[in-house]
Amino acid sequence: MTLRPNLKRAQFAITLIYIILGIMCIFNILLILQFQLIQNSINGVEITEEVALVNDNRIELIQKVYYLFYFISIITFILWFRRAYFNLHKLIDGLSFTENWAALCWFIPFINLVRPYKIMKELYSVSTVLLNKNGVSNNFNLNTYVVDIWWILWILVNILSRIFDRLYKSATEVNEIQMSTIFSFVINTFMVILSLVTIKMISDYSKIENSLQKMNDYTIESIGQELKD
Repeated sequence: MTLRPNLKRAQFAITLIYIILGIMCIFNILLILQFQLIQNSINGVEITEEVALVNDNRIELIQKVYYLFYFISIITFILWFRRAYFNLHKLIDGLSFTENWAALCWFIPFINLVRPYKIMKELYSVSTVLLNKNGVSNNFNLNTYVVDIWWILWILVNILSRIFDRLYKSATEVNEIQMSTIFSFVINTFMVILSLVTIKMISDYSKIENSLQKMNDYTIESIGQELKD
């Protein structure tokens, strides 16, 4: 049984996440500079309108660049995610969800809090069973704790982002802008960690998927029947 190629999708997803990482690092540097500017203002140092405008413009620019690549990154990740679940369906029957749910579950409120995690966990656990049943040693560090950390960070970043939108999105006072800067820095830092974990998760599973592709078709079908029984 031939699986659909997914390596290029994984590489595209990882590349976009690395771009996001770079943008986040630049963004945090700009936030540090903005924080120093605010502190100078609080300490009585005069900040010219030109300096303040330059700061606002570069923050606005990096935000626009971030949102553009973040949107593209989401698309590339979901395309990889759905293809990975589709391929697992080709290897074994009786998975918890259809492959279409691997894409749809991200866009449905409440369901998107749990189902992507369950699907990713299933990719890891079922693929591990298939490899072990075939006598393939698990040298790929396919540990489900990575999925747990990934999802905890994803939920945390989304909660912090919602809090930020409620409290500081329309900040105008100096103290509010200062808190907004600190809050943005914290969110971005968690985003950096989340990005690194996501890269590891995609990379690890891609190695597993490659091994699954190389397995003997007859052996895979026999294991699938055994697991169903």
